[in-house]
Amino acid sequence: MRKAGDIAKKVYLEARSILKEGMTEIEFGSLLDSVAKRYGHEGLLRVRLPNYEAYSWFVVSGFAGGIVSQSDSPSEDWAFRLPFL
Repeated sequence: MRKAGDIAKKVYLEARSILKEGMTEIEFGSLLDSVAKRYGHEGLLRVRLPNYEAYSWFVVSGFAGGIVSQSDSPSEDWAFRLPFL
């Protein structure tokens, strides 16, 4: 947990210098991902089930960024699941 926290801190400190006006969310997220991997992040975020992998550096902005949407992801039952934002 400490190692993950250290990596995240380094990524967020670099985020200011990476973000540029006009950059898309996917471009910014992919750059955050590459910085995290440079610091030792394995590039996977495992949640719910062992075979489920989520995108680690999910970036949203603007009006649509605050809208929670359904996640079509594997789970142990048929229950409705919301993504982590």
